[in-house]
Amino acid sequence: MKQHTDWLIFGSGLSALVLAERLGNAGKEVVLINPSRSWGGIFGGIGINGEIYDAGMTNFEFDLFGEPADDLDNYSPDRKADVGRYVHFVKSYLSRFVQTAPLPTPQICYGGQLVDDLIISNRFDVVRTLPVEVKQKICAELEEIVAHPNPLHPRSKNEPGSPLASTPFEQVSRANHGNTFHELFIEPIFGKILGIPTREIEGVFHRNGWAPLFYPESLLSQFTAAPQALKPTIFSYPTDPHFGVFIGRIASAVQALPSVTVIEGVKEVEVDADASSLRVGERCFSFNRLAWGADPAQLLGPDGSLQVPGRRANLDL
Repeated sequence: MKQHTDWLIFGSGLSALVLAERLGNAGKEVVLINPSRSWGGIFGGIGINGEIYDAGMTNFEFDLFGEPADDLDNYSPDRKADVGRYVHFVKSYLSRFVQTAPLPTPQICYGGQLVDDLIISNRFDVVRTLPVEVKQKICAELEEIVAHPNPLHPRSKNEPGSPLASTPFEQVSRANHGNTFHELFIEPIFGKILGIPTREIEGVFHRNGWAPLFYPESLLSQFTAAPQALKPTIFSYPTDPHFGVFIGRIASAVQALPSVTVIEGVKEVEVDADASSLRVGERCFSFNRLAWGADPAQLLGPDGSLQVPGRRANLDL
């Protein structure tokens, strides 16, 4: 016999938990199926000898563009101000589960001294420490760039048919930063963090993933008496011992909701899109809506088509 539910959520990530918590609090019947042994993915950290450690540089960035918003009815991820509205909304939601404090500006070691990080913090102190001949070379390249039309300028990224969508990031970076700045600051971070060269990344990676792409005019101004001040990036960290403590609090809130059924440690499921049902072992659930936060390949039918109809959106934050 099938158990019916308004929503069936399959996933172990933070967004699957949040979706279950919000729907459950709205009175919806929800079945949340966790295919993992824990919650939160990389945000939950790594357990070693009974201690939890963060999985890399993990923090919050709340101080983005846009006005605070209490709802997201008209939210569009393609509008820069709306991304800020969304982040304000997330901050308000998370304040129920976690308290945070600003972190000191991340630093890099350059030329044998520590300086505020340029790439992720929008602080350009390091360029003022460069040798005179290097500064002159960067300026000459940037002056050449801004003196001519630039089809790869970042401002064109939202235009229909923008070449940024089909150009390697290396070419985009060199077209806006110049060769010298690119090789000093941009190329190294890809090798250290991503392990791949910029020529293997699409030019639009800075929008849907993350990569530094500055306006050439902004960079050139850093070598003048009146440098443009970009909005600095401010990171925050929980006041808890490790980043992912709040994830356990959200999980506890979800498990306490009477309208939410949580099933953990599930490895094999069978989805029948035609019948809007999912089988877990001996249990079978029918659903009105399915939110899938795992590998989309698990939803593919025998002919390779996607079984579940409707829009597909990535559940991971």
